[in-house]
Amino acid sequence: MSGRRLPALDHGEPKRVLAAAGLSAAGEIAAIGLLATGAWLLFAASLRPPILLLSMAIGAVQLFSFLRGAARYGGKLASHDLGLSFQARSRAWLYRRLERLLPAGLPGGNQGDLLARLISDTEEAQDLVVRAAVPVLAAGAAWCAAVITAGLLLPSAGWVILISGVLGTAGVALAVIIGGRKSAALPAARGAVCAWILGAVASGEELSAMRAEDWALNRLAECERALGAGTRAVAAAAGMARAAAALAGGGGLVIDSRPADMADDGDREAFAATSKACELLGWGYAVCGQMDPVVAANHRWIAAYRHPRCGDPATEARLLEAFGAGLPLMEGAEAAGDPIATLPALFHLMWRRELAADLSLVLSHRTVVRRAGRG
Repeated sequence: MSGRRLPALDHGEPKRVLAAAGLSAAGEIAAIGLLATGAWLLFAASLRPPILLLSMAIGAVQLFSFLRGAARYGGKLASHDLGLSFQARSRAWLYRRLERLLPAGLPGGNQGDLLARLISDTEEAQDLVVRAAVPVLAAGAAWCAAVITAGLLLPSAGWVILISGVLGTAGVALAVIIGGRKSAALPAARGAVCAWILGAVASGEELSAMRAEDWALNRLAECERALGAGTRAVAAAAGMARAAAALAGGGGLVIDSRPADMADDGDREAFAATSKACELLGWGYAVCGQMDPVVAANHRWIAAYRHPRCGDPATEARLLEAFGAGLPLMEGAEAAGDPIATLPALFHLMWRRELAADLSLVLSHRTVVRRAGRG
């Protein structure tokens, strides 16, 4: 049907669609900003920057939190209002068109099939706005904003987001095409089920007199099996679309932290239930107990040198050259200069993971240190 013949597609509708998509996109962009600002705040706080800088980040987190909730609510409200009004006008237009045909009847149609198709088509009119147009526009705008921002800050990250978005879009588009082909037969299958139900109810006395109730129920069961097979195929295509989007966006990881000696039966049941839920969602799940005391002590020692003031470009260059093939800690520190000056820079490089060592053993002057990625 063309927009000229369908009153539901007025000239003002595109503006309302763009407004709803804009609000939804603002919510998604605010969510990205909240995630990025919150992560930077957690990382920067460990380096003890000026309190004014932290205050600005805290204010940005609060602002993004407010914008995310308000924009998402506004986007949902606008899209549902548009979808419901679109559905109502489409249904009124359809009924007016059918009114001219009802006195003469519909050639080749039956009441069950007509009822199922009318209900399905008018209900799906709302989904065109709420689940198709607005989310696609919002996701596209948020993706473009993420690609541009990441490309300006870190070009390699921008390329990763760009490629993953393209692959995700291609996977979703393929799933939509497959789902569209599989769903083409669903209206007829729903109509067949409704027709058999209406026919069985209307002809109950005749079926009982002819003792054909089992035959009618068997035919109805066959129609239901055909409908179920088609519905499962469409659901599988929708699942493939969600899987493609999840793979493009990266999988989630849920971590529970509880020392093994403190976990009781209730905790273990909760861990098992959470693991099953994450498996259904395609997420990873891990339970982290108590860290090894030696590893924890080594990390605490290295973390004390995390601040940038512990580093020095010239000293770091000498250390990286000295530890290229791997040397005992003190021997490499002395080779790079005075250990009093080189040891803080050495531990700072270990914090930044440019130098690596086996931290499962007690860190000492005999610990072999080498450049990360070697040995």
